Amino acid sequence: MKKIFILEDNAIISMEMELSLKRYGMEIVGNSFSGEDALIFFSNLNGNPRPDFALVDIFLAGQMNGIEFAEHIMNKYQIPIIFISGNWDEMTKKKALILKPCAFLQKPIDYDDLIKIIQTKTES
Repeated sequence: MKKIFILEDNAIISMEMELSLKRYGMEIVGNSFSGEDALIFFSNLNGNPRPDFALVDIFLAGQMNGIEFAEHIMNKYQIPIIFISGNWDEMTKKKALILKPCAFLQKPIDYDDLIKIIQTKTES
């Protein structure tokens, strides 16, 4: 069972993601609505289940965007990132690509595609 962390500032989308992923057998080990709160979650792991993947919305409420958050946890915790967003502009996508995420997914999320990405990245 893969452990997933969700960073999504829309509560309804976050809840839908959590319920959908659980139906696919994934374990949600944490979720946050802002990058700042997500950093607190990761700094308090101390033996708690560590996520295998983080699903990260790029555009977030708060001071930190999803790319800044992802850069921090990829460097410090080496956790693979799957970016999600409702819209992409080229400059944002270029900034995100520098981090070499596992994938970019457009909202609404196709969960069959997401699960395939997780399984593929787990096998490699």
